[in-house]
Amino acid sequence: MKLHIVVIDDSETAREAIVSVLPKREYTVAMMSNGAEALSYLEEHPSDLIFVDDYLPDTDGLSLLHTLVKKFPDVPIVMVTESGSEKLAVNALKSGASDYLVKSADFISKVPHLIRENLDKYEMKRRNRDLENQLRDSFKQLKQLNRELEEKVLERTEELERAYQLSNELMAKAVDSNMQLAELYTEVDESRRKSEMKIRELSLINEIAQEITAASNKDHLLRIVLDAVHEELGVDHCALLLLNEETQHLYIGMSFGTPDDLLLALRSLRGEQVLLDVLRRNRPLLVQDVESDADFMPLAHDFPGIESFALLPIRAKNKELGVCTAYGYEHNATLTQDDVTFVLSLTNQTALALMSLDETTRRIQAEQFAMLGKAVSYIMGDMQAAFSGIRRVIESDVPPEVGQRIEQEMAWVARTLDECAELAQGRHGTLSCQQSSVKQFLETIQAQLTAQFSRQHIQIEIEMDQDYEWALDVSKMQRAFLILADNARQRMPNGGTFTMKSRREGKKHLFTFTDTGYSIPVESQAHLFETSWATESDRHDMGFGLLVAKKILDEHGVSLDVHSGKDQGATFYLTFLPAQ
Repeated sequence: MKLHIVVIDDSETAREAIVSVLPKREYTVAMMSNGAEALSYLEEHPSDLIFVDDYLPDTDGLSLLHTLVKKFPDVPIVMVTESGSEKLAVNALKSGASDYLVKSADFISKVPHLIRENLDKYEMKRRNRDLENQLRDSFKQLKQLNRELEEKVLERTEELERAYQLSNELMAKAVDSNMQLAELYTEVDESRRKSEMKIRELSLINEIAQEITAASNKDHLLRIVLDAVHEELGVDHCALLLLNEETQHLYIGMSFGTPDDLLLALRSLRGEQVLLDVLRRNRPLLVQDVESDADFMPLAHDFPGIESFALLPIRAKNKELGVCTAYGYEHNATLTQDDVTFVLSLTNQTALALMSLDETTRRIQAEQFAMLGKAVSYIMGDMQAAFSGIRRVIESDVPPEVGQRIEQEMAWVARTLDECAELAQGRHGTLSCQQSSVKQFLETIQAQLTAQFSRQHIQIEIEMDQDYEWALDVSKMQRAFLILADNARQRMPNGGTFTMKSRREGKKHLFTFTDTGYSIPVESQAHLFETSWATESDRHDMGFGLLVAKKILDEHGVSLDVHSGKDQGATFYLTFLPAQ
């Protein structure tokens, strides 16, 4: 459908000039010479963008602008001013104009781009408003869930109060027997204690559920839940382990105590498999006497003093999300089935909140990637003209060897932009594979890194068990390796050693990149290649480049894993299995 543009200007020449640069296949244009005519027309005919001249025969541009902004808040309005009226243009922007256009000598050439830019800007505002409405609906649903939970708590409280009242009546009837009276007092006290504990527990769960609902991000949510488990169960060690969907391994989402999780740290027992079994079977595991349990005696051996532990799945709608763990030592109270019931109620709330946060994050990421794709397309278009100019200079004024180097750098920039565009659009690029010597490939990488790494006092080492040929897109894989190397360089600001190792196991090509820089926090390792983390500017150990590297490695069928211990730098593991 064609976009409708309205031009309000007392100058027929200006009106005709604007119309002349607008393709008729894309736009329809209505022209008015005064404010009253324009207002009457706009009341009956919807428009997509309005040009308003700063001077009209029956009113001034700013007054008309005020009226139009109030009547048509969702339509971009561009104030057209004479050259030298920049102050008027600023006042127009403050009054609600989306942009301004100065009638300079070449102002007509700017009109198509200005229209598209303002239409895109207002379209993005409308989409953001729609997203806010969706988020508001999600919040209303969560509030409704809280109200239902509060009603259930109230109903349960009333039942307990009736039970307590009944127990008092029974006690009054038993006063004729001292023995019965004593027993009844004991029963009533126990009933009262359990009632009070249950009321307290339900109230606490309700309070925590409200905090979970209000959590603004995943870390905040996990901290709320873990603090509640730690305080209510009185344990020295507890953790929330989350499942990495790609690797199907558990990682530390949040933990209390050292090590982060006892079963994950246990070497004499396949602790992670035990945890995954609990998650996949959707069945909590409670062990109240570790030393007498043959399956878990290694846990007592490696961690003396441990008495009991509980493992609880975190799932929602058959989606496996993680496991909550709690470990009690001899000086702690033994974990009970009531503790399991309490924590299960928390993990159910946690699962729903995690899925809601993930859904919100995915929507926002989709918006960000769409914007990124547009930005890359604009940049690529502008760069073509710039590259053409540079090539003309190279052909006439630059020595051949310098020109060749500049051409290589321009090609590198263009290919990087292509990778970014493909990543934003969710596409895989086309591979131009050829046979290459691993030794020659790694030495080329080393040569490209040497200058920058030397300035930072970083030593580069290559370790190989043998040289062999492998098939790859050399240019793409060089880009991926250089990105991973630069990630290591950023974590070694005071110098160190960067080692590239290569070995072969059967048909597999195995590469490891090891550095002696800052370690990558455990909670960050599982998120290195997630968009929501990679786009956060305060994470120096991540970045958009790692997403590009991961994309290239995926195109080659290379699996990628990372390990970073405390004060041990980081190691990236690459496993390449040639296609059959």
